[in-house]
Amino acid sequence: MTRSRQRSGVVIVAVVWLVVGCEPQPQPKDDEPEPQPEIVVVEAPKPAEDDRDAKPVSPVDFFGSWPGEVEYDSFDLMWLGGDDEIELREEPQEDAEVVGVAGWRDGEEFHWRETMVRIDTPRAYESLEDFELEATPYDEEFGQLEAEDIVVDVEAGQKLFAYRYAGEYGCYLGVEQQVVYADCPADQVGVDPEKFDGIDAGEKWTGEHRQWWVMVDGEDGEGWFRADDAPLEVHPRVVEGYDDGLQPPF
Repeated sequence: MTRSRQRSGVVIVAVVWLVVGCEPQPQPKDDEPEPQPEIVVVEAPKPAEDDRDAKPVSPVDFFGSWPGEVEYDSFDLMWLGGDDEIELREEPQEDAEVVGVAGWRDGEEFHWRETMVRIDTPRAYESLEDFELEATPYDEEFGQLEAEDIVVDVEAGQKLFAYRYAGEYGCYLGVEQQVVYADCPADQVGVDPEKFDGIDAGEKWTGEHRQWWVMVDGEDGEGWFRADDAPLEVHPRVVEGYDDGLQPPF
């Protein structure tokens, strides 16, 4: 019995040695090639040729202005909302905080403090030729023209955006991602008055979509509301007196 156990032990050891001896051995470290760091070259995307003028500068606010200002000295507002009241906002923004309400007797003309037109979508034109546009940059933050004029080289096929007609054939234009004041470039963009029947110069050179806001005194203080979204009538005022009552031109 004792001899048999010893023989079995020898066989087991031999088998274990053979199994271990058959395992693949790792190569010497010196024979392995060193991994090379991967170099990734990231190139900045090249802007399209028309990126500089493809998108208008929008929206743009013009404080102290109102639709039809080039034809009349001022305007009065008449309330046609009956006993309804209108919300007043802290700023001329749709999402601004409501700071109060205002209401007037039906048919009453009421006083306004400030007026502002926001151009949401300017009117797009395309230049037919190369030309130089002599212009004055418009400071959107302060709502005024800058002191020094510039010259913008406009190429044929380049986009121009009409924001607001300022009278006397002057326009606020969007060009090369900035707003400027310049002579309306009618010839350069092919604006022919005969092709715009029923549309005056103000419409040709004013944005396609706009908001008109006015500030008034409410029950709890002053605030803004959209005049083009309210039940009222506009009375353009001239030196000689009143013109016929007009609805807001929107």
